[in-house]
Formats: sequence, C-alpha cells, structure tokens
Amino acid sequence: MLPGSRIRLMKPPSGRKDLQSTEGCVMSLIPRACDPLCYKVAFPKEGSVSGSSVSDNFDELELPSTSIQLLDYDDDNDDGVDTPASTPTEDMLRVNGLCYCKDHRLESCGKCGYDFRCQNIINELNGDVDTGRRLGEELRFMGAPVRRAPAKNLEPSPFESYNAVINDAVHGINLGFNVIALDDFPRDKLLLNAFESQFLVNMFPRQDEEPSKRPLYQVRKLFTTFGSFLDTAIQGKQALPRIYLQDEAQSEVLNMDIIVIKLSVGEFAPGLKVRLPIIVVAWSRVRLGDLNGMQASLRALHPGTPMGEIRAAPHEIELFAKIIEANSALVASEDLSFLRENVLKDTPTLNIGVIAPISSKKNDEYYELLGNYCDLCATSQCVLKNCSRCKVVMYCSKSCQKSGWKEHKTVCVR
Repeated sequence: MLPGSRIRLMKPPSGRKDLQSTEGCVMSLIPRACDPLCYKVAFPKEGSVSGSSVSDNFDELELPSTSIQLLDYDDDNDDGVDTPASTPTEDMLRVNGLCYCKDHRLESCGKCGYDFRCQNIINELNGDVDTGRRLGEELRFMGAPVRRAPAKNLEPSPFESYNAVINDAVHGINLGFNVIALDDFPRDKLLLNAFESQFLVNMFPRQDEEPSKRPLYQVRKLFTTFGSFLDTAIQGKQALPRIYLQDEAQSEVLNMDIIVIKLSVGEFAPGLKVRLPIIVVAWSRVRLGDLNGMQASLRALHPGTPMGEIRAAPHEIELFAKIIEANSALVASEDLSFLRENVLKDTPTLNIGVIAPISSKKNDEYYELLGNYCDLCATSQCVLKNCSRCKVVMYCSKSCQKSGWKEHKTVCVR
C-alpha cells in the first residue's frame, strides 16, 4: 500500500487496545526484509492542535500489514480523518498547495519519514484519489526522482504568452537530412567538448555576447548541460538517462529519451569541416494538470531508467522545444517513418526531436532574421513595447519585462 493511504487498525499491538478500529494514515514502508511487510502508520491523537509537531498530533506505530486494513476513499462519505499530509505541522512545508518535508524540501524524504508524493498528485488532479495513487505508484516503480520545493511561491507559467519564432539560423541540419545513415558518435569522445569547443565555431556561448541576444544564448547553455549528462552516463557505461527540463514553479516539464547519437560533418567555411553530434530524442511536453500527458510519459519510461533534471525558465523550455521540433521536420521522411514505426510504436503520443549545436555566428544570424523580438523570451510578430528607460530593448508583456529586469538593469541606461 502507498504512503498516504488510509487504513483501519484491525489488530492493535499489545497495550494499545484503545486504537482498535481506529483509522490512520500510512507514513512509509519500513525498509527491512520481513514477512509480512511492516509500515509506519500515524494515528491522530485526541485534542491534537494544528501547527504542532507530528509527534504531538499523532501516534506513530510500526505495524505488520496483516494488522491493518486498507480503506476505500469515498468523497461522499468522508469522515474527515486527519492525516499528516493534510495538516500543517512544524516539520512540513507547503508551497503552491503541495507538501514537502521542511528540512530537505523534498516531497518524499526517507530521513524525515515523510512521503507526500501521492497526496501532492491527488491535489494537482483536483482530488482524483484513485488516479493520483496509481500515478504515484507508477512513479515509484519507475524510480522517478522526487520533486524539490520551489524557492518560493511561484505562479504557474502563463504558457500562452510565449510565442518564440524559429528561423533557418537555428537549424543544425538541412532539409531531407538522412540521420539513419550517419555513423554513431564515437563513444570515446565527449559530447560536452563537441558543444563547447572553440574550434567548432564557438558552439559554447561566450560571456561577452550581447545581453539582448540572451534567449537563444540560454538555450545553447542548456544544450551543453544536456551533453554533460550524456557524457557522465556514457563514460560510466551506464544506461542513458531520461533528461527533463523543468521550470522552478514546476508548471511544466519537457521529457527527452535518447534514441540515438549520430556523427555529422558540417562545413563552416570552404575547405573547413567540423564534426558535430546529432542527438535524436523521443520527447513530450507535459503541463500542470495534463493527466493524459503524464500517463503517456510514464508509459514510455523503462523501469530503472536514470533521470537527469535541468532547471530552465518557461520561455527557455518553449524555445528549446520549438528548435528540436523544427529540426525533426527537416529529417528525411523515410527516416522519420522508420523511427516512428520502430521506436514510438508503443508510445504514439511522443514526438521525434533532433538536437544539434548552434554556433555564436548562428546565434547572431537568428536575431538578424528575427527583427524585433522580446528581450526575454524571443517572442516576435506581436505588439512589442520598448523599455521606458533605455528605449532600446523590447518586451512582449509586463511579466517578461519584470522577469528580465534583474539582468537588464545592469546594462540599462537612459
């Protein structure tokens, strides 16, 4: 049974007959080899006070599974049983309506003995207990990492406000690109070096690049972090991880499973060719409350697959997704058909994406082709307003201007 499950005590331990038939909440599975399994269970004390510690409000007992009965949750007949997951305590942190342990800011923490994962999912699904418990079970089975509390109460991303425009400068491949026929990227070479190398036409963003051209700059930094995760797995002869981009407010996640890493040769100048990594991924973008997307993403994840998290701003996730999607549209149709039929046959809701390095030169070309754009998110082809102070940079919304001010104020002059 899952942490957060409601139970009734059928066989109380010696000396605790007062708890006969009392309802409580499963806190965690006791990590020891025994049969039957044992659980830590919390029972509310009479006269408990909201805001007090768990030890003051609850009796915590270690009980074998044979002595407790799992209860079905009935919204129409809720007895209002108090649980540690729903009652604020000194040991619990609540951010954006979700619960975490206070000391480590984790939604599931073995050191603190808390597991709020199922309860949090149920809250995100507006009280759908059965689905929330099932998803929580799947997440644990897959070995998915637990979420960490955001630094502060952040509002979910206003997805509709970001509309980054893609042009030819960000493509790492050409129309009709035959990815299947390429050689595999050498296992003894570091992907991070390929993304960072100065020889590869400054693939790694320079610190002296114009601040007003930072949206794509930040995405290129995400590419290098992506390569670093893969290097760690490859050099350690480990399974390739699922890498996901997530914003601080946890309002969306961009999942990417590695299909294949290929080696391409690009021509920087006449007679000067460079070797570039081409990473083909199966990806999905799941936003807060998207139950179908969440389930499809879990079905595509093999048990035991390692996970790698990269924190990114919402507008960076938007631009990242559009770039890999635009690249995949350039792949030869027969290659795309092969990948979809052989890789995505059991997960048709996922998409094929292609990641390739973007040089500093291409970064400049992107903005030259873009014309006017939002300084924060690169949104274009909309009503843009100049910064009232410097009259140079432009923004598509007040939220972007506010989010970008911390960086822009260092260069903003009247």
